[in-house]
Amino acid sequence: MKKLLALVLSLAMLLTSAAALAEIPDYVNTDSMYPAVKDGKDVSISILTTRNSTATNDIEDVWFFQWLAEAMDVELELEQTLETQERISLMFAADEVPDLVWGISLSNNDVMTYGVEEKMLLVWNDLLTPELMPNACKAMEEYPDAFIAATAPDGNIYALPEITGSRYHANTGSFSAAIRMYINEEWLKACGLEKPATLDEFLNVLRTFKEKDPAGLGDQMIPLIGNQNKDKEFVWNALGFYGRNTNQWGTAWEIKNNEIVLPCYTEEAREFIKFYKTLYDEGLISPDYFTMDQTTARGLIASNVCGVFGDSTIASLGDAWPAWGALSPMTSAYNDVAVASMNNTFNTGMCYASSNTKYPEVVARIVDYMYSAEGSTLYFYGPMKGGDKPLYNVDGWFFDENGKITTDKVVNGEYTDISEYTYQFIKSYSSAPGRYDLYNEEIYRMAGLPYNGDVRTITDKLTGATVPSTVMDVIVDDNNDGHWRTIQSEALLDYLTTVRIPGVYLTAEQNQRVADLSTVINDHVTAETAKFIVGTRPLEELDAYFAELKNLGIEEYIQIYRDAYAGFTASLK
Repeated sequence: MKKLLALVLSLAMLLTSAAALAEIPDYVNTDSMYPAVKDGKDVSISILTTRNSTATNDIEDVWFFQWLAEAMDVELELEQTLETQERISLMFAADEVPDLVWGISLSNNDVMTYGVEEKMLLVWNDLLTPELMPNACKAMEEYPDAFIAATAPDGNIYALPEITGSRYHANTGSFSAAIRMYINEEWLKACGLEKPATLDEFLNVLRTFKEKDPAGLGDQMIPLIGNQNKDKEFVWNALGFYGRNTNQWGTAWEIKNNEIVLPCYTEEAREFIKFYKTLYDEGLISPDYFTMDQTTARGLIASNVCGVFGDSTIASLGDAWPAWGALSPMTSAYNDVAVASMNNTFNTGMCYASSNTKYPEVVARIVDYMYSAEGSTLYFYGPMKGGDKPLYNVDGWFFDENGKITTDKVVNGEYTDISEYTYQFIKSYSSAPGRYDLYNEEIYRMAGLPYNGDVRTITDKLTGATVPSTVMDVIVDDNNDGHWRTIQSEALLDYLTTVRIPGVYLTAEQNQRVADLSTVINDHVTAETAKFIVGTRPLEELDAYFAELKNLGIEEYIQIYRDAYAGFTASLK
């Protein structure tokens, strides 16, 4: 189904290629990546973006935009904002969308409203040709899912995707953010246990930690500490739900048995509630579980009072990191396949333009440069020290003796790392249109060095397809940061699938109805689930609880999404 949709999308765009080529203005250069504008034509393009919250540099001083203006031979009218949602509302309310916007994401609802319905957004379809946007067309061939996900119900693409790819040992660019559970392997050894592979074994580990108290903590011990809802996501996954990376009380859509489901309204939800009630009643989680904030949770983790915890990283452990390993996805009585959905290899809604722009072809050429290996790498890292690109009063990057990318300002201690430096001087934000799956290899090419990395092939647990993942060989397992990336990656390698729930486009009427239903349903699920777990509402009332959800309209809510996801569900089957 995906291949068919990709083929249809590609053919539709290729069929417009000849007509589009005839319409390209003669002042637009298509013979090379830059300049975008030939000599003799003055073109001004307005660009709106955001910036990292740690950066203080003015956007006119950001290196990449200085380089972009010179390379493309255009005048850039630059604006950046930290108040992104407010800025989105204002520009659409006034119908004053800049020529180009990136790093300020639009939701699918925004695309429906401002693109499909109000026609304020530029349609990219006729611009996505091999002549005008060859790099973007190549990205479309290699990541068809990204462009399918970016296609609105009317067949138009109003916002182009950012391609991240998969990176082995990287952070949010790879594998699954949902499965981030860590276990003290010294405690396991002391208790004569192996890492659990099922939900029952997981419960047994927690009970054994409580009973044997391998660290001699007494009443201070909390066998399981959850942070950022990672423990709940882990348990839902063990019950057989996958397809996304965030879920708390089961109110986010998931996949099970090739259907789109709402976990909180399934038989497994009973088991989830009973499981957490067991944890609570037996003191396997803190009595303050429902009120504990992130700071408190991480403080307890740092104090080494737990044997298992969920978190995005193991930074809280400090120097105690060598004792810890990562847990793999589990099975249960409700699920016989341990699997976790990989993070998306793309982000939608990241780049869009005004339908009123005077220079759509110039905007297309600028964006296409971002999809090139050079454009993405220069946006991410800036110019190389001693390279052929102008420095404009910034440091150029280079490889240090350990093979890591750095700059003089990092070496002399003005900035802690290359990331902090690039946010301040080189780029506006971490997300933009582009191919960030390419920069790791390209930066070696720019430096004239052999590429030290390679590609690790991952086999999709559900489809059997192979998934390439760029190896980030600068990550080494000799420190806290490198250790969590290594153990988390290794724990997931044999359990990954690219099958995950895409974004969905709803009509304005559906969006309003969904907003009304989801608010009351989510509030009820959150409140009543907590009551069941702590015992203020007896488990005997679970049937009444599900009846309450039905009366709140949960079946109508589910049907709206099942209808919207009908094509996706068909592809699963």
